[in-house]
Amino acid sequence: MNKALAAAVAVLLLAPYLWLALSLEPTTNGQDFLENGWLPARLILLGDNPYQPDQATVHQLADRYTLATSDPIDQQQFNSGREYHAIYPYWALLAATPFSTLDFPLALRLWTLLNGLLLLLGGYLAFKAAGGYFAPVLAWQAQLPLLVLSGGLALYLLAGVAYFVYRPAIANLYIGQHSIIIFALLALVYHLSRPVGDGVAQPASWEVLSGIALALATFKPQLVGLVVLLALLVWLWGRRWRPVLGFVLTGLLLNLAPLLLAPTALADWLKVSFSGQQQATRMAPVATSWWGTSYNLTGGGWLLAVVFSLLTLALLARPWWVAINSGRLANAMPLTVIVGLLITPYTLVYDQVLLLLPFAWLWLATGATNPRVAIYLRVSLLLWLTFLSVLLGAFVEDRYGYRAVIQTASLLLLYGVVVYLRQPATKREPATPAST
Repeated sequence: MNKALAAAVAVLLLAPYLWLALSLEPTTNGQDFLENGWLPARLILLGDNPYQPDQATVHQLADRYTLATSDPIDQQQFNSGREYHAIYPYWALLAATPFSTLDFPLALRLWTLLNGLLLLLGGYLAFKAAGGYFAPVLAWQAQLPLLVLSGGLALYLLAGVAYFVYRPAIANLYIGQHSIIIFALLALVYHLSRPVGDGVAQPASWEVLSGIALALATFKPQLVGLVVLLALLVWLWGRRWRPVLGFVLTGLLLNLAPLLLAPTALADWLKVSFSGQQQATRMAPVATSWWGTSYNLTGGGWLLAVVFSLLTLALLARPWWVAINSGRLANAMPLTVIVGLLITPYTLVYDQVLLLLPFAWLWLATGATNPRVAIYLRVSLLLWLTFLSVLLGAFVEDRYGYRAVIQTASLLLLYGVVVYLRQPATKREPATPAST
């Protein structure tokens, strides 16, 4: 595609995100960015401990922009509870310090625009990487409408137009969440892990960068834990030390270097996550996964979540075996992302933005099926992306997170359908006519 045309399309697709950034109201929008980015970073600049901050300072900074107050009668509270504390690793809070030097309204607008750009970039990388697997079987698409086109312009359009109407993506932008960053980093790992060509090794820089990107994505470990485990197994089994070193060294640098500024930072974060407030587990009753569903269906029990999680994990056995033995991490990444969102006890609806990565794989994978079937599959995928959440909102109560579970599980079902249809059909050999 012509570079000028590509740049023009990119600017056009970024325009809705610019409009959204300018239209946000700081007192009602961007609350997660306030509590998880701007506020803890501002506390660090003021010399306070974001994991054990002075609550008076917290309210002095945040009361203008949040519904949470110090009034004990008020039922509103921070994400961390009645008393505020940061929940992300210290290095992730440090990364937000450039925004915290600005007033919150301006910081929120820049944050929203940055996330819109990352959403476009992540979507393009996901489609581009998936296209690397299916390019040999997509020649027939040149004869069909844009609905099934796989060229560069279509990648921009799909990543921009379709993604902008995906409700979890918009939820991220409205509340200022960080899950779009995770999506973009996973899309980068996926892109760097794609096949380069038969018998062609991946560049060394790609391998190192994939390890670095995966380490950066761990500031929400509950969302990427399975992908990290898969990646390490693939890299170690294949004796590929560059991505392993990139991941390990980056992880150590991110978590240990801040100790020079705040010696108790790592211990404080672990304490917040696994003791006291137990941030890692206290969200399970409202999680948009098997855990939230189980808790509410059984009146507080977890047995259903354990059973469903084990059954869902079993789906990874063969794809992981193939990926580990072939050395191709990206082969199993799409399914791993779906399964990870279903089994984690700490995930909310905005985290479903990660499903855009398997969506890209499914969109391109349909090209390996019958062309007529592919049309119906892609219509189904577009309906899943745009209208399923609206339909669920009309017929399913959201108080237990059922809508989000159905959204994730339905993509898992579509994944199974596409994988089944891509299996080579066994054909009976024609009988040899009898000689006369």
